Amino acid sequence: MFPVKECVYSKVDLKINQNDSIETKNYKNLMNKEFSFCVGILDSILQKATKLYDKQMKTGKVIPFCCYFKLLEEKCKEWIENNLEK
Repeated sequence: MFPVKECVYSKVDLKINQNDSIETKNYKNLMNKEFSFCVGILDSILQKATKLYDKQMKTGKVIPFCCYFKLLEEKCKEWIENNLEK
């Protein structure tokens, strides 16, 4: 869960095209497999991420190897204010 404004990212087309190089086809195949895997465990991912986020917001403690969500949210807001709302 990362705070990202919709206008600062773009969707990627993972459909394999006839004109794609072998490397591109292989990469798209890999990305499709990873996407399918994530979709299969989406509920578990969201449940764990929400639990981690809520615990961090409540306690203010950031456990090792985890994002500092409050700082990420502040920096996202700061970036939006400096780059998009002018």
